[in-house]
Amino acid sequence: MIYHPDNARAFVCCMPDFRVRPELIQWLVQVAHIPFERIAYVQHPRLSSCVYNRAVATALQMSGPGAHLLFADADIVPINATAPLLLADADVANAIYQTEVEEAFDPPDAFHSGLWRTTREVLEAIEPPWFAWPVNADGTEITGCPCGYFAAKVRAAGFTIAKAGFVQHRPKSRPPRSSAVTPSGQTRPGRPS
Repeated sequence: MIYHPDNARAFVCCMPDFRVRPELIQWLVQVAHIPFERIAYVQHPRLSSCVYNRAVATALQMSGPGAHLLFADADIVPINATAPLLLADADVANAIYQTEVEEAFDPPDAFHSGLWRTTREVLEAIEPPWFAWPVNADGTEITGCPCGYFAAKVRAAGFTIAKAGFVQHRPKSRPPRSSAVTPSGQTRPGRPS
């Protein structure tokens, strides 16, 4: 589905705070042609799947222009090679960026949620939750990412996914890890208190 900026909204997923890369907002306004008043900021303090679900739910609750929807992580930096995302002829299109998993974008219809676009029609056809951490049968191991969970639901509903364009991903620095001692006396990595 071809992108139409006159009927578009953008949702910036901010986690864990509202710090947003200025280059992202500049790209949304100048290249994607989304006015400031149609850019929403959605926040969740911890879980990426929750902020993504909150962003989709917010998009579906809004009235007015918004048949075409763009979603972005707050730490994404669009570059000159990002614009093809807006031209991709697919129901869901996502930009390629470097992830912790080197082969993350190898499949032809790979999806990751750094910067992506879709339509209201696609999201309304999929039952919530749209994003979730997939786990094994007994719930003891994470078996994928929320992006893969969403992509599987998109494909199951009969929609297409395409990769188009590139972005840079500049995550905020995290505090250094410290060691913690468990009740059994073992040392395990943890966050400083």
